[in-house]
Parts: sequence; C-alpha cells; structure tokens
Amino acid sequence: MAKAWGAGLSGAFGPDWQFYWVPEIRGCLTTLCHTSQLEAQVELNSVTGIEAAEGFAFGGKGMTGWEGVVPESEREIYRKAGFGKSARWDGKPALVIIDALWSFIGHEPVDVLMAMEEYPTACGKSGWDGLEKIAVALDYFRGAGLPVVYVCADGSLRDVYGATTRMRSPVSLKDNEAFEIPGMIAPHEGEPIVKKTKASGFFRTPLDILLRKAAVDTVILAGCTTSGCIRASAVDSHSLGFETILLEDAVWDRSYFSHAVSMFELSMKYASVASVEEACAQIGKYLSGKRVSQ
Repeated sequence: MAKAWGAGLSGAFGPDWQFYWVPEIRGCLTTLCHTSQLEAQVELNSVTGIEAAEGFAFGGKGMTGWEGVVPESEREIYRKAGFGKSARWDGKPALVIIDALWSFIGHEPVDVLMAMEEYPTACGKSGWDGLEKIAVALDYFRGAGLPVVYVCADGSLRDVYGATTRMRSPVSLKDNEAFEIPGMIAPHEGEPIVKKTKASGFFRTPLDILLRKAAVDTVILAGCTTSGCIRASAVDSHSLGFETILLEDAVWDRSYFSHAVSMFELSMKYASVASVEEACAQIGKYLSGKRVSQ
C-alpha cells in the first residue's frame, strides 16, 4: 500500500495533492498523486486485490501514466478544448533516440538516488527499463529497413556553448564513458549520431535535414529525459511539421511527477503517445497494406 508523506511539500500543490511512497516503481522513491485518484484506485483495488501502489504508479492496471497525477477535472478541460489528437501511422517513420547515454542511466539498475552517486544526472532503473524497450524498437526498425538516428549530448563543447541545463553539478568531462551509448542499443554501421549542445535534438543540428533527406515525415522518439530533452525535441519536431510520437515505455525521467505531467501535456498538444508494441504493430500494418496496394 502506498504511504502518504511530506505534507509540507504537497501543500505547495494544494490540499488535494499528496506525496506517496511507492517502492521500486521505475526507480522512483516517491510520486505525487491527487487524493481523489488514489481513493478511487484504492476502492477499485479492494475489489481486484491489487495493491494501490501497483495500481496507480506509471499507469499500473488499466491507467495511463498521467491519470494518477492529472485530475479528471483537468483532463476534461483539455478534452473539451479538443486537444489530444490521435497518431497518424501512414507516413515514413524514423526512430530518433535522444540522450540514451550512461550519464543519464547509470551502470546499475538501481534506485535513482543510488544511481546519482555515480552520475548526478543518472535516472537508474527507469533508464534500464527504457533501454530494454529501445532494444525492442531497434530490432523492429532495423528489420523493417526503417531509419534509426541517435542524438547525443556533446559534453566536449560545454565550454564553448554552455551547459544543456542550469544544473549545479554537471557530469565531469574527464569521464569519457559518461557520454557513451550502452552496448545493448549501440548504433549499427551507417546509423548516424547527431551531436547536440542544448536540450532539443533539432536546435542548431543537422537532424531536420538528415530526416528530410531520408524522406521521413514521422519522428518516433525514445530516450530521456521526458521533461527535458524529449520534451524539447518533441515540441521542435512538431513545429517543423513532423508527425511526432513518443514511445511511452521507452522514454524516462528521474522524476515520476515530471515524466507524467510532460507525457500528458505533450500528448495533448504536440505529440501522440504509444507503447513500443503498439507502434511496431501500427507501422507494420501500414507497411503491409502499402506493399499489397503496390
């Protein structure tokens, strides 16, 4: 069962919000949950026998990742305004992997606070969970002959262009391994690696040109962090005219609250959200239909 704590912290969000301790959920120690959402899930779980913490965190049983954070009344506002467009799967997609580097994951699948002892930017187990899903997506895209692009932070240019974020303790530039891509999702020969110096993968990089040269019109985003570089890249992708889709189980963040809110807001305005399994199935369905029509 989830345990409430930190009343002083939750008070900043209003009396109906509370922090809950959720053990071993995507590597996060805590989550911020609207009281009404938790009460509803507890009532449901009393019938199903599912633990409340398992039920609401990161979607759990039958819930999207943001339903335990964004109140129904807030979601209704967006629905009434007409936000939340469904994904289009009738274009040519490219898998764009953002900042899937050791410095944003950590070498051990541990809780985020433990992972941060190695790198201050590490996300821990949530990053490892995301890596597994990226590997699945990579297998599909490569098998289908679809483009794969890696976009990675270039720490070597920090002194020239400044840091990507305003954090106080950036990763040491002397640790070369920090900016390496993990072996389980390492690029194959011919797969481009775009270096970036700011949050968005499109900001003053050749990513836009590279995708258009390959006739790509749909950007499928994976990597991290949801509230940072994924969010910035998704907004720019949409602004540049690409159909933009987030792989919900292949993006991650060090904060559950930031992850959930970012996913919700992006899905309402700038992108669609799908699991790796759903994305592969939808792309496969379109490609199969295209081959038949030809």
